[in-house]
Amino acid sequence: MSFLVDSERPHKLDELTFHPGLTKTLRKLAASKDCPHLLFYGPSGGGKITRIRCLLEAMFGPGVEKTSTSFRQFKPTKSTTVDIQVVVSAFHVEVTPSDVGIRDAAVIQQLIKQMAENPPVGEVPYHVVVINDAHCLTRQAQAALRRTMEKYVSKIRFIFHAEALAPLIPPLRSRCLGIRVPRPTQIELQQEMMEISKRHDLGLNSGLCTRIVEESNCDVRLALIRLDTLRMKNACLSDANAPMEALSWQVFVEDIAKDIVMEQSPRRMLVCPH
Repeated sequence: MSFLVDSERPHKLDELTFHPGLTKTLRKLAASKDCPHLLFYGPSGGGKITRIRCLLEAMFGPGVEKTSTSFRQFKPTKSTTVDIQVVVSAFHVEVTPSDVGIRDAAVIQQLIKQMAENPPVGEVPYHVVVINDAHCLTRQAQAALRRTMEKYVSKIRFIFHAEALAPLIPPLRSRCLGIRVPRPTQIELQQEMMEISKRHDLGLNSGLCTRIVEESNCDVRLALIRLDTLRMKNACLSDANAPMEALSWQVFVEDIAKDIVMEQSPRRMLVCPH
């Protein structure tokens, strides 16, 4: 039994459900031979990563989904080595530089230099580098990216994924076409959840569907995870009042928050069971 959050993820622009106006814009960008640098921003669970991957599929074809995931080593200094996970296809690289903390600038520069040395494949005359969690990049990394974007503009296009614009320096934002991806409305998400229920013959009650959407705050990923959790626990999905437990990670985070509010001291950190 596959998870709904995986099986229901769109792979093509035509499969996207929410924000038809945005999808139309992405089609135009995919058809362009000179796509600008892009900055996808918005709250988590709105579909930023999904739309980035659908855009890549429209630009490069199904071959972009033939990816390999591995850890690469980079040397920020002569005496320091860091490992970072990268997702690679023949057309693009996807990386989260903030995973290495303050060494993100060196990782970005070395990775892009490697990309620029390889000629592009196919009709699109450039590679694409997807930078995840761009809002977590250090100022040094952002400044380095600003210069790198200008230097390799003929060989590489950047697609940034961020939850907020404020942490990004203005020179970096100004070099990108900003694409805001909001979460769907409650009604839109409820309709999609009921359609998913029909496709999988789940018999989801409309009242329970409303509760799931409200508890998830219109976060698509979280709503599907909640529905998956109920399904895995053999809950009666036709019952509008079916018990819906908090997700384990939410309980964990709430417990940590309570400990922090109770007392802010090193002693409290030591006795905290987490």
